[in-house]
Amino acid sequence: MYGQTDVVFMIDADLEATEGTVSKTKEISTSLTFNSESDFIAIDSVTKDQAITWIESSLGDLLQQHKDELASHFQFTIRKIDD
Repeated sequence: MYGQTDVVFMIDADLEATEGTVSKTKEISTSLTFNSESDFIAIDSVTKDQAITWIESSLGDLLQQHKDELASHFQFTIRKIDD
């Protein structure tokens, strides 16, 4: 496609939040738009950091919503303390 082979159009990843020994994971997925003007990176050469950059760019504010949702699992409130 676009004169290239092995083009990445979709990334599936796990977003994980951990506090102590408790972890929560949310599966996320995002589509990517091919930009013929940027440097092409063959799929075999895509690094984890590059994939994370693409995810952050693609999801924008939605990524923060996912992070907030995971963080909400770790917010604890003391309801009542008996003397």
